[in-house]
Amino acid sequence: MRISELEVVGIPIEELKPYDNNAKLHTREQIDAVEASIKEFGFRNPVIAWHNEDGIAEIVAGHARTTAARNLGMEDVPCIFVDDLTDAQRRALTLADNKTTMMTGFDEDMLAYELDVLADEFDMADFGFADSLGDAIEDVDVEEDEVPEVVECRAKRGEIWQLGAHRIMCGDSTCREDVEKLGGGGFCDLLLTDPPYNVALGQHMRPSELKQLHRRTDGLVIENDSWDDDDAFVAFLKSAFDNAMEVLNPGAAFYIWHADSQRMNFLRACELSGMTVRECLVWAKNTFALGRQDYQWRHEPCLYGWKDGAAHSWYSDRKQSTVLEFDKPSVNAEHPTMKPVGLMAYLIRNSTKEGDTVLDVFGGSGSTLMACEGMGRRCLSMELDPHYCDVIITRWENATGKTAMKLE
Repeated sequence: MRISELEVVGIPIEELKPYDNNAKLHTREQIDAVEASIKEFGFRNPVIAWHNEDGIAEIVAGHARTTAARNLGMEDVPCIFVDDLTDAQRRALTLADNKTTMMTGFDEDMLAYELDVLADEFDMADFGFADSLGDAIEDVDVEEDEVPEVVECRAKRGEIWQLGAHRIMCGDSTCREDVEKLGGGGFCDLLLTDPPYNVALGQHMRPSELKQLHRRTDGLVIENDSWDDDDAFVAFLKSAFDNAMEVLNPGAAFYIWHADSQRMNFLRACELSGMTVRECLVWAKNTFALGRQDYQWRHEPCLYGWKDGAAHSWYSDRKQSTVLEFDKPSVNAEHPTMKPVGLMAYLIRNSTKEGDTVLDVFGGSGSTLMACEGMGRRCLSMELDPHYCDVIITRWENATGKTAMKLE
């Protein structure tokens, strides 16, 4: 092996002749990415060329870079000449230079980490990384379980129950002492929760209306779901969010489900709690519940962001959409805003790794906990209503065949 003396010289683009037999295809998308790279970083990779029998500078490697530079209006490009190579060697180098870069991919975990670090500074999609990790994300392998309609009355206010790796407390998420007691002094890697929507679901409705909306007719309602004024509701949310943020690791993501009609109240509460909302996701359901509006609600929004103080955790690729298309649970008699386990598992998988701890300060029917069970994560769940605590406990027991234990 020999190391040839290399000299980089500037050559006018118009003096460079493409190789007539260049076998490499260059798409418009690739040229756009190369142009973006040159604009951002400059022309850092010289063109390889040689002087042919007519004395003309002919490209050996660097056709895409030369085209991109021409498109950008550059007059000269840096070149390295390889006139010492034989005709066969030059032809082989043209093929080898293209082929060797195509023979490997990326370490996906390392690539995801690097893209995450750069996310605030660069849109790496400009440089061709929009499709870098494959055409589609694999489906989350979590089965939907059945939510029990009749449960034994067991949980009482103030109690903590151990469900395998998970914990559920029948307590108040607005009470700092309750949240700290649930966490046991530890910190959480994700906040995924579905607070009351302040839309009085199940309240002030005739039994016939509830039946039409496929909701319970026995008076069961969601705690804290009806407030007389917005300020009181925002204060309620802020108290819960403040407590959650205290036990959340810096960089940990949060997902806050809410009703569109209450969006401003939820945003106010997040802002007051120091939670920077980065995006709004939308769950697009396969069907809607018939109501009194002109347009029937077939979606639910979710505020997404992460706690400041560290780079946020992201374990997926950059092809995930803000539209989440998951079917509604076929039966949701136990909770009017119940989320499918697959939906919650999808969010958990994107923002945590196996063994991480997920906090849910409004446990509801337990979809977050059941998703954690299927994904190998630990869930800490707070639920004020003893009935819904019983639902979650029984749901977990039925799905796992194990028995929950009350902690003393």
